[in-house]
Amino acid sequence: QSLLLASQYFSSVYDNLGALHISFYDPVQKALKYAKYQDQILSEQTIDNSGDVGKYNHILVDKNNSIHIIYFDSLQTALKFIVYKNNNWTVPIIIDEHGDVGTYSSFSIDQNGMLHILYVDTTNNSVYYSNNSLGNWTRLLVDSNGGGDSNMKIDHKGNIHAVYYDLVNKDLKYAFKEAVSSSFSVQTIEATGFVGVYHDFTLDSFGNANIVYYDESNGDL
Repeated sequence: QSLLLASQYFSSVYDNLGALHISFYDPVQKALKYAKYQDQILSEQTIDNSGDVGKYNHILVDKNNSIHIIYFDSLQTALKFIVYKNNNWTVPIIIDEHGDVGTYSSFSIDQNGMLHILYVDTTNNSVYYSNNSLGNWTRLLVDSNGGGDSNMKIDHKGNIHAVYYDLVNKDLKYAFKEAVSSSFSVQTIEATGFVGVYHDFTLDSFGNANIVYYDESNGDL
């Protein structure tokens, strides 16, 4: 029986051919696994079992049907990345290992195929952004008060939108970076009570963020 059903950490996405791709953490083998469901057939494979890896995973498929996965290495407390292209999985690489980093990660792929990643530094309760536009992974501080669940998207102009939970102040926050900018502007969306620990958002055709979130203090959405 597949351990996919027992996994607390999983992510899924459809490709342009209708196949479902799933990344998930195997709690028994403490490994990152990948599953594909196509034509009513489910196939699985282990793609990284080097210690305790695979929590907080996130999967995307680009326009060329290459598969990209980011995930947390619990032993190295690092953010890792692996990609499937040309019929092979690449060797996993470490994107960031400065402290306890890589939980609550999210990422997007822009129109040029560039990866943009948002993730949490648990050591400092901070939110960071990274991309590999210069050939290596850069690290940019988004907010020194963060630490909770994060989500990011890229609009049609290449601007970065991020929504995340501030663990320190129990607030929901929004950060924005223009494509040509080197820094984020941050604003608090809601600060009354404990709000935003669960959230999601979409971008409309004008690049405006539309956010839904849970108000834990009042039990409201």
